[in-house]
Amino acid sequence: MNNEEMILCNVPYSDLIIPMAAPAVLKGVGEAAGHKITTYDLTVDLRNRYEDHYQFMIDQEYFISNSKKSDSIHEFIVESATWLAASDYKYIGLSVFTIWSQQCIIELCKLIRELNPLKTIVIGGRGCGHTIAQNVIDHNHITSSDLFSEYMLEQQLVDHAICGDGEDALVNFLDTGSSDLTFHESPTKLEYPYPNFDDYDFNAYVGPGGVIQIPIYSSKGCVRDCDFCDVRALFNKFKSKPGSRLADEMIYLSNRYDIYSFTLSDSIANGNMVALRATMSRLAEHNKTHKTITWNGNWICRPVGQIPIEFYKELKESGCDTLTVGAEHGSTSVLEAMDKKTSAEALWYELEQFSKNGIQCSLNFIGGHWSETWDDFLIQCKTMVGLQKYVASKTVVAINLGSGFLIQSNTPAFNDRSKNKLEVYSDYNWNFLWKTGANPGLTLKERDYRQMILYTIVQTLNLPADFNLDLLRIKNQLLDNKEVINEFFS
Repeated sequence: MNNEEMILCNVPYSDLIIPMAAPAVLKGVGEAAGHKITTYDLTVDLRNRYEDHYQFMIDQEYFISNSKKSDSIHEFIVESATWLAASDYKYIGLSVFTIWSQQCIIELCKLIRELNPLKTIVIGGRGCGHTIAQNVIDHNHITSSDLFSEYMLEQQLVDHAICGDGEDALVNFLDTGSSDLTFHESPTKLEYPYPNFDDYDFNAYVGPGGVIQIPIYSSKGCVRDCDFCDVRALFNKFKSKPGSRLADEMIYLSNRYDIYSFTLSDSIANGNMVALRATMSRLAEHNKTHKTITWNGNWICRPVGQIPIEFYKELKESGCDTLTVGAEHGSTSVLEAMDKKTSAEALWYELEQFSKNGIQCSLNFIGGHWSETWDDFLIQCKTMVGLQKYVASKTVVAINLGSGFLIQSNTPAFNDRSKNKLEVYSDYNWNFLWKTGANPGLTLKERDYRQMILYTIVQTLNLPADFNLDLLRIKNQLLDNKEVINEFFS
């Protein structure tokens, strides 16, 4: 067996709050099948070039927008590709976690090919089976509308592409040396060997609130089909681990790495309530006699009455300390148009239960949804004011306002645009150039205007919201697309 069989790399874009879970998951599965895999996070190398984390994040915008490439980014690409091309690994694996990984991977592969044409390059992940991101098309002057995997193979920039879930497909590739473009799906119960983080330097990651965390999956997919989200298109079916098995995995990893804080990297932590309660019960019992394991994850507000009050006490006892809640909007009518299957009342109810049980939360909002009237927007503003109580009690610890409602391909909003009278300029990924006959006054100018009002409100109230990168993205959108904007809204 070649001791240097495969290196599996994560690439920018990444905020480096927590490590990416996928490489560790694949290493655990691959090594259990007898293969030698080394994992490596190239984003950490990029971050080490900067004294200031914010400047690192600004320069990284190049990978997901039309912004200019900095000298640091250029040097990073050259040095990373040179190192990989000269390495002894039989296979260079690059993780296309999302479309935000595509630009970095194209540049790495082009240079690796120039330096060492015989090196075998393998790409894989959910972003591999996605269409090419618009900024990637612009940066590379691509005329093809192929999937990213098809383009990379056609251009002979890679030798193999594994689309979708790689747990079984990667082992099959390492066993046989061959792959296909089938979109791979994991089994329903996700009962794989535990992930292996032995190659990770956890101290290289910022950690939410400075707390080092281990990422872990409890599920794939989502039980909702919100109109702004493409998760249901990416995952044909919601799948989750058995609850007790997830808890055992967390206990094992905490003992192995002496880290006792976990983040669930799922789209949703409370998709399978039966499995979640089994996890909670097992962890609560463990925490009574062992060092406390804590965890956080993404959360949907279920309608009032679906969750009994005693659930929140059990949630806290299981070690849950922070949840990222997809609040999205303070207006129930907008939530209904989003198909969130919840109400504004549900958010306030859960905030009250979180407050009573000492569970903190981060709230995600989306402004300027296609259905948002001026009255809806005023409700959104009042929602920010109403959050002061929960900020003061340290229940709400972060508010993410985003940069406005974007329409991504393969989402219900995009697929149902005739129904919603939506007109979208081209098939951009995360398109901000849209208008609707159902709400004709909601132009880009109006949406950005409302977004600025929200930023002003949270800043005036001293709410915990950092929107500097959001402002930068809006600025870049306007500067990079002036002619197209004028044409579209003429």
